[in-house]
Amino acid sequence: MSRTDGAAEIGGEAWAVDLSDTAALEGLRLECDVLVNNAGIQRVAPIHEFVPEDFRLIQRLMLEAPFLLIRAALPHMYAGGWGRIINVSSAHGLHGIPEDEVVEKIMLTRSAVKRMGEPDEVAALAAFLVSDDAGMVTGTSLTMDGAWTAQ
Repeated sequence: MSRTDGAAEIGGEAWAVDLSDTAALEGLRLECDVLVNNAGIQRVAPIHEFVPEDFRLIQRLMLEAPFLLIRAALPHMYAGGWGRIINVSSAHGLHGIPEDEVVEKIMLTRSAVKRMGEPDEVAALAAFLVSDDAGMVTGTSLTMDGAWTAQ
């Protein structure tokens, strides 16, 4: 199913935007009840070799864009007396070795659950967080990593 089909199935509209263009987001107003910030990238290098523009891109995409999207969504949520914001992030990122080696030799070595999380599992947690059953779950971090960080 495409992103557009999935959005249409629930009465929504899919958007394709460049979240690193934060200047374009500054005047944005969103009329949404649920906002899920789930964009991210990873660049890894020793600090003396780290490209300053890569650092700025990471900051725009993973810090500034979510701030601006939340800022754009809150007035509608406040006016309606209801809303949910979910910020998704990764515990870490690695670069420079093949993905299968990262998964097998690094990510799953210390994990109690010896597999990667699936997108539908993340979606299920997000669905719970936006449900009435999670009405008292606020301002907290929920770790979904097969116990990788529980050491």
